[in-house]
Amino acid sequence: MIEYTFVPPFLSIIFLGLAAGALVFVFNEMIAVSRRLAVPMWASTALIVGLLAGFGTDFLLLAAGA
Repeated sequence: MIEYTFVPPFLSIIFLGLAAGALVFVFNEMIAVSRRLAVPMWASTALIVGLLAGFGTDFLLLAAGA
């Protein structure tokens, strides 16, 4: 809500950085839980593939100018 009120690029960078940090934190926690519960390797691989697919989609959208 703060970012919609103020539009300085500095705030945008801060909020996007916080969002990226939250994504990395949650991803690390999911990998740690799957390792602790001895989940099969395909589950951890699926988590990594999903994360890379998300980043890949974002990269493609940015490259396309969207």
